[in-house]
Amino acid sequence: MIMVAKNIFSRLFDQESAKVEKQLQQKLIITMVGDVNAGKSSTINRILNREVAEVGASPGKTTSISEYDYGDGVVLADTPGLNDVVTSNSAVTQAFYQSSDMILFFLNAAGTVFSEVEDKALKIVAAENPNIIIVLNKIDASDDVPTQIAFIKEKTNNSYPVIPVSSRTGENINQLETEMLNLATANKKDLVLAKKFKSRSSVANKWIVAASASAGGVGVTPIPFADSLALSALQISLVLKLANLYEYSITKKNLQEMMLPLITTTVGRTLAGSIAKIVPGVGTLVGGAINGGVAASITAAIGYSFKTIFEKEWKLDASTIQSVFYDFLKKEKKIKK
Repeated sequence: MIMVAKNIFSRLFDQESAKVEKQLQQKLIITMVGDVNAGKSSTINRILNREVAEVGASPGKTTSISEYDYGDGVVLADTPGLNDVVTSNSAVTQAFYQSSDMILFFLNAAGTVFSEVEDKALKIVAAENPNIIIVLNKIDASDDVPTQIAFIKEKTNNSYPVIPVSSRTGENINQLETEMLNLATANKKDLVLAKKFKSRSSVANKWIVAASASAGGVGVTPIPFADSLALSALQISLVLKLANLYEYSITKKNLQEMMLPLITTTVGRTLAGSIAKIVPGVGTLVGGAINGGVAASITAAIGYSFKTIFEKEWKLDASTIQSVFYDFLKKEKKIKK
C-alpha cells in the first residue's frame, strides 16, 4: 500500500509541478491608464517589491505606450494621456489593451472625478478589454470619498470594482492587491503577479483560505476515487505555489517524506480514516466518507504550516512540518488529539 501511495503522490506532484512551471513561463501585462497626476507610479511602487521607473510625462508628450519589463514575466505599461486615448492615439493603444491581463484605470480623488474625457476613455478601453479595476487614488486629499465612489459606480453601471486608495499613506492598497490577484487568478497567472507583491504573506493567506474552502466543498459528501485525487492534487498544488512564492526549493522526495507521515501525526482513532483520505498521496487509498470541515481544517493546517516554515526560514523536514502542522490543528480547535 505504501508503494502505491508513493506512486500516486509522484504522479500528482508531476502534474501540479507542470502547472506551476507553465504559469511561471507566462507574461503578465498590467496596463495603467490615467492622467499624469493620478499617481500611477506611486501606487505601483506601493504594491510591487521595488521602485519602478517613473511612468508618465507632461500632458501631450506621451504619445505611445511605454513598456517596463519588471522581470519574471511582469510587464508594466503606461498608455498615452487620456486626451490622446480618445483622439489620434486610440488606434495605437487599442490592440495593446486587448493583450493586457488587467487594466488599472486611475482617477484622481483630489480633482474632478470621472470627467467627460475620463468617461470616454474608459468606454474606449472597456470596448477592448473588460478586465478593468478603477483606482480612485489620493483619497487622503478628498473630503467625500463615499460620494465619489457612488458617483463612479452610477456612471459605470457598477460594472467594475472601484478601489479607493492613497499611494501616499498606503490606505487600502491591500484591497487593490486583492482585486489584481483576482484578475490574475482568472487568467491563471496569480503566481506570476504574487511573487512581485511586497506583502507575500497576505497573498499566501488568500491562497490558503481559497484552498481550504475548495477542500471543504469536496468533503461534504462521501469522496469517490476521482474526488479524492482532486483533493490531494489541490493540497500539493497549494504547497508548491507557496514554495515558489517564498522562493523555497522543494523536491518531490522531500515533499513526499513530509506529507505521508502527517496521517500518523493526527491519528485519533475516530479520525484515522478521514484524515487518510485527505493527506496527499495517502488520501487516494482509503474509502469512506469525510466531513467537509475536517477536509477544510486539515488543508488549512497544511497551508499555514508550510507558510510558517517558509517565512521563518526553518529547516524543512518531516519532523518540523509535523510539529507545526499539529499546532495549527490544535489552534483551529476542530480536530483534537
